[in-house]
Amino acid sequence: MLNIYRGNVVLNSAGEGTVTLPDYFEAVNNTNYSYQLTPIGNAAPVFVKSEISNKQFVVAGGNPGQKISWVVYTERNDLYMQQYPEERAAVVNKTNDAIGKYMSPQLYGQPASMGIHYKDKSNLKATTAKTTEVTGETTDKKIEVKQ
Repeated sequence: MLNIYRGNVVLNSAGEGTVTLPDYFEAVNNTNYSYQLTPIGNAAPVFVKSEISNKQFVVAGGNPGQKISWVVYTERNDLYMQQYPEERAAVVNKTNDAIGKYMSPQLYGQPASMGIHYKDKSNLKATTAKTTEVTGETTDKKIEVKQ
């Protein structure tokens, strides 16, 4: 599972800019980073001068005052992903009973019965059971029993 961080940085008089990432960045991501830089306004041979360290990286190679759009892709690696690594899968195959069904069938103009989590209630049958109340008298109460 990828986390994506993006933004813009304006280069200083030396044609460099420091990007600061959120405080939680290193706690929830691994160190397999990918960078993408796009110069805005005119072409520039921009590059990552210093890779991410202490939640910052440095962009260089542009013109003073030039805006550079940046994107960092990284793999999520928080405690949840460490506990459930199977959640990293980009595609999760449906089980046989879920094939052809929807997570939210109403969004596709389908009835609720086409939902993956739909529970068929037609197999519930009303029946009468004898119960004894505190008074010791027997009364009839209607309950539903799943077959």
